[in-house]
Amino acid sequence: MTTPATPLPPAPTDVQMNRVASVLAPLERITEPKVYGVERIPERGVLFVGNHTLFGLVDVPFMASQLWRRRGIRLRGLGDHAHYRVPVWRNLLERSGMVRGTRENTRALMRQGQHILVFPGGTGEVFHGRGQLPDCSLRRGWRRGNV
Repeated sequence: MTTPATPLPPAPTDVQMNRVASVLAPLERITEPKVYGVERIPERGVLFVGNHTLFGLVDVPFMASQLWRRRGIRLRGLGDHAHYRVPVWRNLLERSGMVRGTRENTRALMRQGQHILVFPGGTGEVFHGRGQLPDCSLRRGWRRGNV
């Protein structure tokens, strides 16, 4: 017997997105982040693929804020399951659009035409040792490749 799929948390409302953007505005004035090519993002949902570093904690909110303010795009991040172990953190990220990073959720978001952000290396990219590169190789049977 299969368990029923957990419903996706709703996308953030305009009020929530505006709140996130207003909280980040003072930091944006100081750090002056640059997001290039926003005007070339299609209206239909797209899959954004990133390389996660410790700065992901800073990069992602700025990118999401810029996408919202400049194009009205609500970015839905696929969150590593570790994020869900911390209640307040989990709630904050969900209110900002994050969903559990599962195949079912990815499929559902794609079917809905939403804009999705994924870091394929997850927390493994963040917590590798100094001078080490994260393992981003793909393996399927005898075939191998790299991301």
